[in-house]
Amino acid sequence: MKPQTIIVPLFAAAALASGCASTEARDGSNDFRNESVRSNEGYYAIIDSIEFGQTADEISKAKGRQDVYFIRVRFDGRSYQTVPQASLDGLRVGDSVRIEHNRVRRY
Repeated sequence: MKPQTIIVPLFAAAALASGCASTEARDGSNDFRNESVRSNEGYYAIIDSIEFGQTADEISKAKGRQDVYFIRVRFDGRSYQTVPQASLDGLRVGDSVRIEHNRVRRY
């Protein structure tokens, strides 16, 4: 029997076994995905731009197209978020705002 016929299956078994082992916690406390899906709700921002458009999702097609304002806000950490809203409620570019319950509100 050749040594290769014994060594190759042993390495394959070791590689499979090591792929199953993990030292990470399973409760999600150290899960990197939890950090990347951070909500900007409650943080202060400045309105960067406001664009007028129409929704194009399936629900709106059934009812007819809905007019909507796309409000782009810039946060202190230089990140951006666009929030669609049915009305402006007096908001303008440059206003200091917060996002509360998926709506842009002046503070």
